[in-house]
Amino acid sequence: MKDRIKKIFSLDENGLTKVLFNIVCVGGIISGIPAMIVSYLINIDMSQIVAIAVSIVILMASFYVANYRNRVDIGASAMVVVVSLVLFPLMFYTGGGIYGGMGYWFVLGILFNFLMLEGKKNFIILILQILITIGCFADTYLHPYMITPLDSEFAVYVDTVQSILIVSIVIGIIVRFQKKVYNDKMKELEEARADAQRAAEAAREAERVKADFLARMSHEIRTPINAVLGMDEMILRESAEENTLSYAKDISFAGKNLLSIINDVLDFSKIESGKLEIVPVEYDTAGLIRNIYNSFKERAAAKGLELVIRADGSIPRRLCGDDVRLTQILTNLMSNSVKYTEKGSVSLDIRDEERGDGWVKLFISVRDTGIGIKKEDIDKLYVPFERLEKERNRNIEGTGLGMAIVMNLISLFDSELKVESTYGEGSSFSFSISQKIADAEAMGDFMKSTPRIREREEGDQFTAPDAKLLVVDDNSMNLKVIKALLKKNKIVPVLASSGEECLQILAKEKFDLIFLDYMMPVMDGIETLTKAKESGLIPGTTPVVALTADAVMGARERYMEAGFDDYLSKPVEVPQLEEILKKYL
Repeated sequence: MKDRIKKIFSLDENGLTKVLFNIVCVGGIISGIPAMIVSYLINIDMSQIVAIAVSIVILMASFYVANYRNRVDIGASAMVVVVSLVLFPLMFYTGGGIYGGMGYWFVLGILFNFLMLEGKKNFIILILQILITIGCFADTYLHPYMITPLDSEFAVYVDTVQSILIVSIVIGIIVRFQKKVYNDKMKELEEARADAQRAAEAAREAERVKADFLARMSHEIRTPINAVLGMDEMILRESAEENTLSYAKDISFAGKNLLSIINDVLDFSKIESGKLEIVPVEYDTAGLIRNIYNSFKERAAAKGLELVIRADGSIPRRLCGDDVRLTQILTNLMSNSVKYTEKGSVSLDIRDEERGDGWVKLFISVRDTGIGIKKEDIDKLYVPFERLEKERNRNIEGTGLGMAIVMNLISLFDSELKVESTYGEGSSFSFSISQKIADAEAMGDFMKSTPRIREREEGDQFTAPDAKLLVVDDNSMNLKVIKALLKKNKIVPVLASSGEECLQILAKEKFDLIFLDYMMPVMDGIETLTKAKESGLIPGTTPVVALTADAVMGARERYMEAGFDDYLSKPVEVPQLEEILKKYL
């Protein structure tokens, strides 16, 4: 029985409305029985006693419907309509009118309507209750003969006191219950807030740990790749033996593929954390397209594929946008097409789709005659680490992150990727992006080299033989690589293998440019830079560039805040190295 009672009044099992309904029902039944007895003892009209009895029966029936047929809406409606609109008015007329206690019961009827009924039903019954209440009291004033008076003043006194007590107690129970529910909910809310705060702190800590892990992973993996690609670059520069050059090109290709996979993982982590942003800069349109062509012409030729680039010559010569992310999108799409196409062609189309005042919308599509995608597999393209038809494509390398990254990058441009594919025949990937126009002059033929490219192709090299340059890195292979890379610039750098050695060298001589590694034992790059500046070992005019394999999102900003003037990531790319040299020397 105790468990049954608990179940009836349990908020978790019944909900607030049903529990309130049960409280009123049980309160009405319990208070109705003594009310019948008191009414009988003070000789109240039998019709009044019968009405109370009928009310108790209706309460019990409504309680049964609500709890054993699980229809609290029907039970509540029946109780309000029959008891409040029929029995209460009848009892008012037979129980002395305003000279009795029935007036107080109207209060309980209206309160119950507000608690139990919603919407139109609540409004209609409320209007009826108001009209009936006004009508009953008006009859008492205008037609007093319609009211059956109680037998004595004592009966009036007892009936009034009993009505006040019963109605007040029922309302009090409801109010106490609502207060308890409110307090419980507030307690739950506070606990939820505390849990949310703890979860947020845990998430921030997890994010910090993840960022530290990715930074260390980036450093630990990219550092040896820097050595491999750097020494391989020396072989490509200095060897004249055909077989050696062929092997070196293979090493370069494989190393860059490995670097691409690492970059995919790092980029995906940035996307997951919501830290990947579009950074608009002014860029050369033809140069971007030509770089894509040069990146894939050898890979396409090696597979016997025709590489077709169709670029509308009317596209503005210079645009403003995030050329790095746009290049990344095109590289991923082109890479996939070349990877999954065994014969035929891969084409890139770029055209001027729409133009406005100071902006242009480019339509870009990549098409191939490859293996195609089944219709039911198209949605899987965007699932991270998901690879289609794994058995069929088991010999094709990849992380399964490329398309997920592409989709997210394109969304950052406020666009979406459209995919059309015929299984076994080929696929088409297209999207549109808006870019600001920096120079509206037509691009023309993208293959016509810009002066900078032509100078580089003809072998002109930036040189600074008199420049004094300090390179600090705890990895001896990295020092060897950058020293070798600087040969063509006719720069002989001073090398230091620790922060302490760096400070000792700076105490003896000054430099035009300093490359300072971040992740070093004992004294890292930031600590070394701070001590050098505090000791006056680095003049304010001497630029210090962070040289690091940490390529995680936010690394550049972190180094700038720490006092570095610029950032160069490892593996060191020759064009980026030369840009830094030109910028500061």
